[in-house]
Amino acid sequence: MVRIDIIMKRNAISLIEILVAVAILGFAMLPIAFSFSSGTRGIQMGFDEFLAHSAALELLEQTASIPFSVLPTGNFNNAAIQDGASIGGTPLLFKISVSKGIERELKIEEIKKNGVIRAKKISVKVTWETSDKKKKQISLKIITANENV
Repeated sequence: MVRIDIIMKRNAISLIEILVAVAILGFAMLPIAFSFSSGTRGIQMGFDEFLAHSAALELLEQTASIPFSVLPTGNFNNAAIQDGASIGGTPLLFKISVSKGIERELKIEEIKKNGVIRAKKISVKVTWETSDKKKKQISLKIITANENV
């Protein structure tokens, strides 16, 4: 029986081995790169929605803090809801943060029972355009009670 031992000694890595390793690593990293780009889109959508929600809350809280007897009824469009504008002809002024691309609408309705105003419903609608040019909106509502009845 003849035994042949072949011993190969190498101290270096060939260029082909390096290229194969880089190609395998590149293919393995491809899904990770795609997940980062989709995650960035998700963060942007979340940020736009956060700004719109904050704008709606800001307007809703300001309006709800107005004394019931002074709280005007009616529909107020984006032009009427500007920083420093009068709130429905009252001496009170809006303090609104400027948010580019966001439009606000405010609707205040009386809720009557037996001819007496029991409460007022405050509805805020905020509309904005997403980065892919789609219109989105958020609506918030609250009812404020007439404490004098």
